Amino acid sequence: MALAQVASLRSEDPYRKVGAAALDADNRVIGTAYNGLAPGFDPPPGFWNDRDGRQKFMLHAEINLCSLFRRGEARI
Repeated sequence: MALAQVASLRSEDPYRKVGAAALDADNRVIGTAYNGLAPGFDPPPGFWNDRDGRQKFMLHAEINLCSLFRRGEARI
């Protein structure tokens, strides 16, 4: 759980900092992620102040974490 909390510190969202961590069967860390914007998205001025408007552009930490693995590489 502490790993997810540390990962959440990297989140760009000033209101909702969320992190996620994945461990293998031997409890080794195989990935960490946080909620944030899609790569290449350049937020316009005032973007972070619009709490409802920015939600459709934010990627959840769990989705970001799953995107790190190829199909069949990790079990959920």
